[in-house]
Amino acid sequence: MAEPASGADASLGSSETSSARRKTPFGLAITVAGRYRRGACIAKGGSSTVHRAIDQRSGAEVALKSFHVHRAFDPALLPSLETGRAIAAQLGPDVMVPILDLGADDDGTPFVIMPIVEGETLGARLDRAGRIEPREALAIARRALEALDALHGAGVTHGDPSPDNLLVRADGRVLLLDHEGLDAIGAPRAARTTEGFGRSGGTREARDDHRALAAITAALVGDARPAFSDASIDRFITALRAERLEDARAALGWTTERGATVTQWTFGTLAAVGVLLLVMSLLLLLLLLAR
Repeated sequence: MAEPASGADASLGSSETSSARRKTPFGLAITVAGRYRRGACIAKGGSSTVHRAIDQRSGAEVALKSFHVHRAFDPALLPSLETGRAIAAQLGPDVMVPILDLGADDDGTPFVIMPIVEGETLGARLDRAGRIEPREALAIARRALEALDALHGAGVTHGDPSPDNLLVRADGRVLLLDHEGLDAIGAPRAARTTEGFGRSGGTREARDDHRALAAITAALVGDARPAFSDASIDRFITALRAERLEDARAALGWTTERGATVTQWTFGTLAAVGVLLLVMSLLLLLLLLAR
């Protein structure tokens, strides 16, 4: 854990004026709300960035989430974060990463403080490894479904499950991120979702999150995101809950009789056709040279 700031640097924040606040090279305040001293960036998404930070009151290391300009001054953001904070507290830290503090900095920019959780988002995993073996991907999806089931049991949908919003903790449990998108089942859907893993228009339902989870699971193994029917999604979710991973694979259309994924089967077929065409071209060339 990083050591608390000391000396002159520790006084940054409350003793600074708004016009003279020290900032990072990217224009972010070094100290937020006179309390949280920003450190290294640990995650970046479409609408926010997360840094390690030091709470200068307690000396504890925390995660500081700042919002990008296009999102930061949305008047609905802070109320939605307050709602998300209450829901996360109700669900507990084994379902959703809690919010320890939130508010607006001197310039009006909202911020969120969360605990540091040792683990890796699925987005970071994909960036690092490229793809995940199907059996592991389905096991991760099952644990993500446990978190979503707890959320839905509270009458709430996530609204934007995506690889960046699912954190695989060091012990293997999958935690939900992104508090600002939570809303009641039956509420109007947002106009769009950040990563395109959900639906827009109409009213929110648990199947929206299930549909996104199916698409995420496909993305984990390197498949393009297909359009799943409602029946396929229901079969997938039922199989995951029962831990019937082969049935879950079949619901997504991954398996052939040999158990290979569709992506692997297609790639193998194309490779074989390519080799055949190459051999035929060489034979034709030899025939032409022999004349």
